[in-house]
This record gives sequence, C-alpha cells and structure tokens, in this order.
Amino acid sequence: MIEKTCTKCKQVRDAETEFAKNKRNADGLDRHCKFCHNLYYQEHKKEHKHYDRTHTAQRRASKLKTNYGMTQEDYNKMFAEQDGKCAICEIPQEQCKRAFAVDHDHVTGKPRGLLCYNCNHGLADFKDSPASLERAIKYLRERRSYDVTIP
Repeated sequence: MIEKTCTKCKQVRDAETEFAKNKRNADGLDRHCKFCHNLYYQEHKKEHKHYDRTHTAQRRASKLKTNYGMTQEDYNKMFAEQDGKCAICEIPQEQCKRAFAVDHDHVTGKPRGLLCYNCNHGLADFKDSPASLERAIKYLRERRSYDVTIP
C-alpha cells in the first residue's frame, strides 16, 4: 500500500483509493484527499453556482468567437433573420430546453444557421451528407409501413 499525506487535513491515507488522479501533479494524484475535496466542494457549492450563472454570457461569447468567428451580435442577427425559430424544423426557441446551436460547415468552419438540438444532431448523424439525407427522404416517401400482427 502506497501512502500519501493530504495537504489539507494532514492525514496519511492510502494513495490509490483516497486520492483522485491528477496528471498535473508529479505523482499523478491530487494534493487533497477525496474527503477534503468533497468537503470543500460542499462548502463552496453556492459560490460555484453563482459564478456559473454570472459568467454564462462571457463563456458563450468566447465560444462563439473561438469556434465560429462570431460575436453575440452576429448570433442575435441570425436569430432574428430566422424569426427565433430553428432553420430546419422551425420550432421556436421558447419550446427548446437549450439555446440554438450554431450549425457550421465542417470543411470551411463557416456558420450556416441556428438549429435546435435535434436538428443539429440529426445532421451530424448523417455526417452533413446531402446524398445520405436525400436517400433518407426517398426512403420515407417510398416506404409504406408493414401490417404486422403483434401477438
């Protein structure tokens, strides 16, 4: 059994079971034991939630700029041009749990429009392939459901 001293509680504990992994430290383990880490988190949980709520807009603006070269104003303009609806299914933003995703061309990285979660992931599932989507449309139009007797 390898032992390690927690820098918070100063207790000697089993390094393999009582410390979380942390690649940034030389020994590959956290400085604080799991108990002290959890205790700290419970005591400061409200502060973390407040930080998350107050910095959401800043994180979103940073992500828009980094990932798509857009500003929040660019996003808002696209949103207004789409009348606040998904560019594919036209569901209003108010009916979605999440903010619309920025759909983008994976080759150029340029934004195409704003999509709800389901439409964005639907395109991703078809790997943004127009040919695959056309085959899916053809399938839906041509196939009839089977009459199956369920016992």
